[in-house]
Amino acid sequence: MKLILTGVSSFTGYHLAKKLCENYIVIGIISKNINKYKSNRLKRLIDLKKKIEIIECDLFKTTKFAKILKRVKPDIIYINHAYTAKNINDFNLDNALKINSIGLREIFDYSSKYNCKVFHTGTNQEYGNKCQIISEKTIKDPFTEYGLSKKIQSEILKFFSEKYKVKCASFKLFNLYGLLDEEHKLFQMITDSIKNKKKIKLNTNGNVYLDFLHVNEFTNAVSDYIKLNQKKYYEEFIISSKFKISLKELIYLLLELTHNSKKFVVFSSKTNTKKIVNIGNNSKISKLLKRKFIFKKMLINYINEFESN
Repeated sequence: MKLILTGVSSFTGYHLAKKLCENYIVIGIISKNINKYKSNRLKRLIDLKKKIEIIECDLFKTTKFAKILKRVKPDIIYINHAYTAKNINDFNLDNALKINSIGLREIFDYSSKYNCKVFHTGTNQEYGNKCQIISEKTIKDPFTEYGLSKKIQSEILKFFSEKYKVKCASFKLFNLYGLLDEEHKLFQMITDSIKNKKKIKLNTNGNVYLDFLHVNEFTNAVSDYIKLNQKKYYEEFIISSKFKISLKELIYLLLELTHNSKKFVVFSSKTNTKKIVNIGNNSKISKLLKRKFIFKKMLINYINEFESN
């Protein structure tokens, strides 16, 4: 079976491709020439070239993308492309709405004709900061422009899925971490600072309670779900650890497990004074897949990966 994956240069795209190529012929879509990518994105693509086919296609060129779909004849299409920004203040909502919607009509046109399944990477930010356990029944109320743009993307998918009678599932992620993450992400910054023996200053007091999930647990869950006989046309699933830990506790635990001092991290005393709790209820996916997400085990697996690279 063939699977097309958009946004394959991203952190989630890279790990999805590595996992899904165990069972499928995976074709990854990138928006520009591979040599124009930098840093970890380039490292990810160089590694993937050994495992999957990579096709350059700007999704704004919808005719070209539609031709690729007809030529490749995928059985599954995984939508992983989205607009992001390193700094929340630099986020461009206009660009996000354009980029997050490109290619969707072509995907569903193809899928409706050839009985192709569609999957999608969503985010917990679609639900907003609820200070509660978030489930699939929680009302979506984004508090960031990124969350709003992803909510709209999910709504378009739901509309097309039910209109075209195409099986589609969206996975709402909570704070993934793992190897070769974006350089500005928390775990990558911490591990890079440990490797380089340099301190890192964070713009937070660390009192925010969040839900962290190892990327391999996400890709394993997706791989298992894809094999199931989906009953509804559109499904949503929270993919999280369901474990409550403050940012400060998490970082100190990470340093302890790597046998490093707390001196590597300096927290701000001026930000995030309000307590925020953002935890996902993974009961729906756990029950369906008969899978448990064990936080400490995930973190130890990450440390082992980090120390062996």
